[in-house]
Amino acid sequence: MGQSSNFGGKVTGAVAQAPTFADRFSAARPGGVTTSLPPGAGEAVATGAAGGAQAAVAGRTRAANFQREIFPLQQAIPALERLGVKGSGPGTDTINNMKSFVLSNVPGVKESDFNGTVKDYDKAKKYLTDFVNQTGNSGTNDKLAAAFAGNPSVGISNAAAVDVAKSALSLRRMQQANIQEFERLNLPPSSYSQWLTKRSGEMDPRAFGVDMMSPEAKSKLSEQLKKSKVERDRFEKSLEIAHSLGFITPSGQ
Repeated sequence: MGQSSNFGGKVTGAVAQAPTFADRFSAARPGGVTTSLPPGAGEAVATGAAGGAQAAVAGRTRAANFQREIFPLQQAIPALERLGVKGSGPGTDTINNMKSFVLSNVPGVKESDFNGTVKDYDKAKKYLTDFVNQTGNSGTNDKLAAAFAGNPSVGISNAAAVDVAKSALSLRRMQQANIQEFERLNLPPSSYSQWLTKRSGEMDPRAFGVDMMSPEAKSKLSEQLKKSKVERDRFEKSLEIAHSLGFITPSGQ
């Protein structure tokens, strides 16, 4: 008893086991169950990780130079604002050169005779040029202020130059906040590119420049944010980050 007997090649007395899921899955796939990545997939993963690590190194290097990068903008913006609407823009370079010639060659003429415009013009031009030379294209975000045709310079209208310079500074603050957050999370460098892609979609660079906006600009922005809860939530989250990292001082402090 308890033993199976063999009659005509058939096994009797033993209980046949039902096929497992793996058996059925393998039968449905003649090649069996795939246990390795497709050809080239491993190399692609390794390449992506290496690229992320390189981007992290570049981000850290730029983060270390943050103050040096933004210094030209911090100097140029107030100089542009002092120049006023007609102080910079197409043709003003020639006018400023004439003023400089008079100051240098006509006895008795002083800088104050031109309301300080020569000094401010030269200062704005120098620092905006320094910023462009050290950073390349400013990469201003299309949601920032009014003008995004190119890099800030004294060759475009004064209002546009001020807006572009402020936009560039706002964006640079946000970039700095991103690398600081990545470092705080202590994530592997290989994940930096993927993390940054996701993070960028969650941030609003306007929040990092709200301290430089005029009352009219703030009011206009507030009206825009009321139209979209998603956009408003993104802005508020970004503003909180800007406050916590010290880029923006909360009202009343």
